[in-house]
Formats: sequence, structure tokens, C-alpha cells
Amino acid sequence: MTNTEAVSQMLTKTHATKVRDREITRIWKSVETDLEALDHTNEPVGVQVELEVRHDGGNKQFIASLRKVHWKPSETAGITITFMSPFDRANYPFAMLMRVPVSRYSEKALKAFEQSVIADLPNLADQSQVVADLIGIANRI
Repeated sequence: MTNTEAVSQMLTKTHATKVRDREITRIWKSVETDLEALDHTNEPVGVQVELEVRHDGGNKQFIASLRKVHWKPSETAGITITFMSPFDRANYPFAMLMRVPVSRYSEKALKAFEQSVIADLPNLADQSQVVADLIGIANRI
């Protein structure tokens, strides 16, 4: 399967899209929590891949990243806990996809940036094995 086909397949499987103030996150989430277990607790956890596009107001730029996190349900109904470690690239791969300077934030520009990131994902997967692996994980979920 080519990277273009893999990205197309991944986009059709999007579990959820969260839109917050100055941030859009596309989520691919496993249904079950028994896919992987954490070493330190041995509790069953699920896998989630997140494509995050956000505005960094301090540096006046749009940022896009792709990462894998683990999730488990909370004892509080309706709440899901996600967790990752920025220093554990083996279990929580992360890829900074793109940074684009902007003079001023607009929701329309953020959505256009998201679409440009999605359009460029096959090229980014060609350039980075981490990106290709994360797309593969999203497709297996």
C-alpha cells in the first residue's frame, strides 16, 4: 500500500474530531483497552493516534503534530484518561509535522492549515519512518 493510500484509509477511519479554541485534533482510537499493557502497572490500555493542529500565539505560528498515546476509562463515567511520555519514543512515538508562521490567528486559516497538513501527509510519511509508522498504527486500530 502506498503512503497516499494509507493516508486515505486512515482519514476514513477517524474516530472523532475535537475542536477547541485555536486547536483541531483528529483522533483514531482503539475500541478495546486490551491492545497493549503498560510495563509499570500492567493494566490494560487502549491505543490512540492524534493529529493535532493548533495555533501557538506566543510564537505566532501554526503547528501540526502526530502522536501515539495510551488511553483508559476513568472511574468517573464518561471520562477517558490519555497519557504519554515525551521521553519514551519507543512506546509513544511523536512527529512534529509542520510549523508555519502566521501574523494573525483566524479560524479559517487554521482549517486551511489542517487541510494542507492532511494533503502533505503522504509526502511526510515518505520522509519519516515515524510518520509512516503512526499512520500504520491508526489504520490497524
